[in-house]
Amino acid sequence: MLQFSPNIAKEIKANKARGFFTVLVKNDVGTIKFASTTHYNNITLSDGIEYVSDDQVISVEAPNLNTTVDREEYKITIAGGDFDLNDDWVGCKFEVRYGCLNSETNLPYTDLVDTLIFYKGKVNGKAGEYDLEELGSAIFTISGASPMMALEMTGGLYLSRDFVRGRTPKDGCADEIQQGSSSLVLKWGRI
Repeated sequence: MLQFSPNIAKEIKANKARGFFTVLVKNDVGTIKFASTTHYNNITLSDGIEYVSDDQVISVEAPNLNTTVDREEYKITIAGGDFDLNDDWVGCKFEVRYGCLNSETNLPYTDLVDTLIFYKGKVNGKAGEYDLEELGSAIFTISGASPMMALEMTGGLYLSRDFVRGRTPKDGCADEIQQGSSSLVLKWGRI
């Protein structure tokens, strides 16, 4: 069960919960590449990171949930001309949080405990679109991999007698498969 902080629980109970998103992208060494919020003011959360209110985050699209295993990506659409499509974002740490506003002061709760993590993973892809007519604009999409899609993308092993014998010379688990003489009952396991 999802546990809310006392502040968020109070806002939900009073039916006054309003909020904002924060989007954070860091490279492998922890350098911030992008920190933005949908709130109308800059916000510094208790992690010490300042999320800039620059109206760059256009949309936050969570994967569609359905009755089968979810394989859709988490997407963030960003507007602005400060992005270089040649810059390597794939593999960067990617986090989206939802924060609540205090209904009495109309200020955001800035403690990380008072935020909900909507997505935490790695950037799976990026795309950009330039519209140079009239004033010109640029729209970028950052996508985070869904866990099930990431599992599908792992390289599988194609077993052969030579492959198995190359790893473990005395293992004969693939010997029968190569003969093709009768139906087999395959067992799952690790090599």
